[in-house]
Amino acid sequence: MADKPIRVYDLPEGSRLSRRLKLAANVGSFAWSQDGRFLAAPLEDGTIWVWETSSWEGHKITTSRAPFHVVSWTSDSRHLLAGARDGKVRFLDAFRPTQDTAFSIGDQRIATIACAPRTEQFVAGGGATVYLWDLARSTDPRPLRAHRDNVLALAWAPTGQV
Repeated sequence: MADKPIRVYDLPEGSRLSRRLKLAANVGSFAWSQDGRFLAAPLEDGTIWVWETSSWEGHKITTSRAPFHVVSWTSDSRHLLAGARDGKVRFLDAFRPTQDTAFSIGDQRIATIACAPRTEQFVAGGGATVYLWDLARSTDPRPLRAHRDNVLALAWAPTGQV
């Protein structure tokens, strides 16, 4: 399989920030940690890669049978939430790959995921439903069904609204 290059640029300057990062599979999306120190990417081969942006050294943190499509960093810049095509969201320690927890929304592909700023809540979209979790309270996902079409993107406002 051919290498898939990734390049990171400083847009105002137009300069390249990273060396050419090579991966063996296509990337689904990217997510910067909230402190800017890490960049994460889920690959279609079921792996997630994390790079430290000061050196651009990277490591693989997990492998899954179902490819991950999206990732989002928690506010502590230590944990990732990863949404897979099989309807599962995994809560991962980006630096201890064996420690994770899985949440499920059935068989809907997770199209988008977002962590709240400064809290332990996150939302994920699959099909026409948005699901809300509170990691601090270990709650089951709460479905928010106010959509007729597929949910393709979610974002938290700095004030805490989705």
